[in-house]
Amino acid sequence: MKVSEKKKLKDKVLLAMEGDLNIYSVKELKGQLSEYFENIKNFEVDLSAVGNVDTAGFQFLAMLKKEVNGRDKIFSITNPSEEIVRIFNLYGEAL
Repeated sequence: MKVSEKKKLKDKVLLAMEGDLNIYSVKELKGQLSEYFENIKNFEVDLSAVGNVDTAGFQFLAMLKKEVNGRDKIFSITNPSEEIVRIFNLYGEAL
């Protein structure tokens, strides 16, 4: 899983994820994204290039959304791939 910073402003960041979101990539993603939690208030994550997503990948996105929103910050998904839409629909979770 590759994470790249597409745009960063004072309190907003747009990140793009590329690759498979699965049990193997989740651990590395936690470390990559943790640096943003302290100083950024608004997170946008472009998931247009995400391929396969397993249950661990879905749980990671749901946890990330909950954790960011719980810190009075904003988390949003932009350009979800067909696989992201499918997995969110499967679990009945809103994007």
